Amino acid sequence: MNRKILVSALCLALVGATSPAWGACATPGNASKLKGNFAQLLSGFADTSPGGGPFATSNSAPESSTGVLTADGNGGFNATLTFNIGGTVCSGTASGTYCVNNDGTGTESGTFTLGASQPATCPPSGSENASFTIVDPNRVDFISTSSDTVLSGTAIRQNGGSGKGQGQGDKD
Repeated sequence: MNRKILVSALCLALVGATSPAWGACATPGNASKLKGNFAQLLSGFADTSPGGGPFATSNSAPESSTGVLTADGNGGFNATLTFNIGGTVCSGTASGTYCVNNDGTGTESGTFTLGASQPATCPPSGSENASFTIVDPNRVDFISTSSDTVLSGTAIRQNGGSGKGQGQGDKD
């Protein structure tokens, strides 16, 4: 099962930006528009064939995931994830980079690392890519652009425990 779950964590880290076309990042200096902790949720289908993609509906399984991502404001992120692919629950970490365009679109790229002592049917560690759209400073919608998945999801800025309203705690 060559499915890399990283897309969920990577995409949720993005806030603010302009892109001449999907998948391009024309203004990489906008990474500072994203800094803080985000909770993510994604769902879709993953290729479960040996060796992975390209995606084939005959070898797919439903996938869902949740986790927390921390964006550093300099174009880097780290995340922890728990996901379910076809009934197998797995967990791991992700890290990588993101680029935010002026029009609120952007891209991410990173590496998923499977946690220790996971079921043998969990996906191996590997790379993942995604495109995203910033809905507002507290919400990012994203899709996988990797060939072995059809996934989409949302990331919501977490309250930093300051007692402020949703999304207010991690703005700076």
